[in-house]
Amino acid sequence: MNDSLSDFLIKSHDSGIHTLARFIARYVSADWERVFEESFASLSQSRGLSDDAAYALYAQLLFAPLNQALERVGFAANPALPGNFSISREWGPEHERQRWLWSKITAPRGEFLGTILVIFYHDHTRLSIPRPPLVLPLQHAGINRIQPAPQAVDEEMLLHI
Repeated sequence: MNDSLSDFLIKSHDSGIHTLARFIARYVSADWERVFEESFASLSQSRGLSDDAAYALYAQLLFAPLNQALERVGFAANPALPGNFSISREWGPEHERQRWLWSKITAPRGEFLGTILVIFYHDHTRLSIPRPPLVLPLQHAGINRIQPAPQAVDEEMLLHI
């Protein structure tokens, strides 16, 4: 991460959910391929590790620095970013599955800021990440408002959530 989260928030003059999502998205966009390439050998050689478990491990590796950055400035993500794989929602074609994960974000003084939604693209035909995860801020806490469409989601549509 080039900027610390603290520096980013100071420069932005805002510490709301949209600003946090921008910081998270910039990091993910810059590092998603590097983290995958660096961890690919260990992910693909892990005997008995399902593809979903390998992707969950990759996501933990990718988001670990972000969780640490949030904690350093007093924010909390519950569950830790990118979210809980066991309660996530998944659909789409086998070669470009979408898994939606979410974390509620709490500010340093304990007030709820919003939810970070992460759309994690992955391949069920081989161990591959076809494109970077998409990071979106949501003002509300309830994920019940997010109802996946039966087809793949158009990212332009998501910008209006």
